[in-house]
Amino acid sequence: MRINNISNKNLIIISLILHLLAAYFVTGWYHADEQSCILEYVNFKLGFSSNPCFLNFNQENYIVSGIKFRSWFQPSVYYILAQILDFFSINDPFTYTFTFRLFSSIIGFYSIHFFYNKTNLLFHNSIAKKFYFFLIYFFWFNFLFHTRTSAENFSSSFFLIALALIISNLRSNNIKIFFSIGIILGLSFVFRYNIGVSIFFVCLWYLIFNNQELLRKINLLFLLSLGLFLVFLIEQLINIWGFYNPSLFLNPNFNLINFLFENLTALNFLKFGSQNDFYSNGIWAISPIYHYFELILLEFFPPLSILIIISILFFWIKNPKDIIVWATFPYFIIHSFIAYKELRYIFPVLALSPYFIAYTFDNSKYLLKNLKFSKKIFTVFFIFNLFGIIYFTFFSLRPELQVLKKIYYNEDIKNILILNTKDNIDKGNSINPFNIENITQNYYFNFKNFLLYKNNNEIIYSGLCSSGTCIKIEQDNINYDNNIYYDLKIDNNELQKNKIRLNLKLINNVNDIYINNIDYLLTVENQIVNKINQNQNCKVIYKEYPLWISKISYNDINKRSKNLVLFKC
Repeated sequence: MRINNISNKNLIIISLILHLLAAYFVTGWYHADEQSCILEYVNFKLGFSSNPCFLNFNQENYIVSGIKFRSWFQPSVYYILAQILDFFSINDPFTYTFTFRLFSSIIGFYSIHFFYNKTNLLFHNSIAKKFYFFLIYFFWFNFLFHTRTSAENFSSSFFLIALALIISNLRSNNIKIFFSIGIILGLSFVFRYNIGVSIFFVCLWYLIFNNQELLRKINLLFLLSLGLFLVFLIEQLINIWGFYNPSLFLNPNFNLINFLFENLTALNFLKFGSQNDFYSNGIWAISPIYHYFELILLEFFPPLSILIIISILFFWIKNPKDIIVWATFPYFIIHSFIAYKELRYIFPVLALSPYFIAYTFDNSKYLLKNLKFSKKIFTVFFIFNLFGIIYFTFFSLRPELQVLKKIYYNEDIKNILILNTKDNIDKGNSINPFNIENITQNYYFNFKNFLLYKNNNEIIYSGLCSSGTCIKIEQDNINYDNNIYYDLKIDNNELQKNKIRLNLKLINNVNDIYINNIDYLLTVENQIVNKINQNQNCKVIYKEYPLWISKISYNDINKRSKNLVLFKC
């Protein structure tokens, strides 16, 4: 049944609008990799100083070493979008990133729309069908996930499209369709190699369970493999463009065959895992086999996560021969045996939560017989889900970026006092607010250099902070003489100011605050915020959160939380 109801079409449009709004409002990142392993790659190709994950450069800013197991495919897509924006004289990295998120969100929205159209007939109960429609278009997770510039988002979206095509063409012998499915699966694979597990088991399911002649199935899977291999070959060419100086290939001693085998990123990804005992040695945090259930329960928006876990298990147990089980269960199990675990690694499984939940309702005799009880459960689900939609559509993951953006582009703000208390210094993060978690140090702001000085103008650190080295240097020095400062040189021809000076100061407590000849003051500590806000000579210019949050003293929330606030005094 295709969507032909006018009210349903309006709801779909609302879902699309929410996706677009989320792309605008949900700045920042869910995980550092979408910055350092995607956007910093783009930054490098755009010619700015950058810090891509796992890579090192020589003085000519060409990649000379590193672990080459990250694909350039997604960065190349964003690079093309950036070049289009440059053609229209738009070169603001914030606008770049909004465009990337918008593009990613549209692809994500299309994937759930396409999947729904191909799978809604699999449900029988009319209430379950309505529930499935609502879930797939208004599941809170989609508005967060689809706006991410992450490899998991792109990979899951294309895999969902390919899976829907396979489900809707189980009886088809159309050569073009299966070649197209192979291309889409290939895109899913090159965006995130982990999905190769699901691709393998989906193909295995098709070979074992699909009700066609064996020779026909082999032929169609061969065509699918050709499409996948074509994308994989294109990816290798893109990786060469990403990793290497073109002059390398003019060397008469250059051996292309050896070069390709030594630099297959997918193979290097597998080798990197195997060399680390698949992340079970001492370098990585080791988790028990059941840890993904803990992560889902505690981090995937509880209490809705309880229903999601039950639905996933119910579907897997009831349908051992279903293609979606083969696409998700082996993937989940294999990742469960890998010692190092992060919730994002199982996003391809969690992305199918609307299908699992609707199936559970459609096939549970108890829920169908006890509709009053079912309605109570799903009413609670809808309420919490609504809160999730609001939060993950309109609230930034890194709201401090908006404050820093104002500072960067306001030409009057050149000299800032950064004020902290000694007891509230985070040992794992820089005191420099432009260096958020060692990630945003240069993608968004394109500083030419970070220069850290002692009070006597002696340079104690120079360059981008690619590790915890500079954090230790700055914190050791500020604890020693309490008087160091950063000069952040700006690499942006459109700005009149050429640098931002950050004077770093520590105080013992808020009563030690002394404001004298200060234009701008920046702090993240709520107690300092409240103290300065009482000064009539200072006014708030920009803030990360509303100031009333800084006043919440219950359970010491204001002491444990941060709120980046800029004052003009």
